[in-house]
Amino acid sequence: GEECIYLVININESDQVFVVVTETHISERDVTTSKEKARWHINTISSCEKMEDNQNLIKIEFDTLRRDRKQRIYELDPDECENFYTSIQEKIAKADKSVEKKIMYQCMKCLELFP
Repeated sequence: GEECIYLVININESDQVFVVVTETHISERDVTTSKEKARWHINTISSCEKMEDNQNLIKIEFDTLRRDRKQRIYELDPDECENFYTSIQEKIAKADKSVEKKIMYQCMKCLELFP
């Protein structure tokens, strides 16, 4: 599978993280340890948009019960911003087509999805 890695700033935490986008998941990794900090299934992304006032900011909304993981606002390098945005939009479009809209349950511990 294809894997894209972006260096971003998580605006809410003023923290630099790697965001890894794969065919099925999006995850945040610590820049020094590469340890995974958070992970979402592509199907849980409900929206991805550029912020009006700053085109280098991307806001992603996730359909999850965990309040601390419902939204992320990332600041990216202008060169990478468009690639990141397009990549996420394509994943959303693909996920919408491949998965009929059915109720999914997500494990609070491991984040695994269940029908």
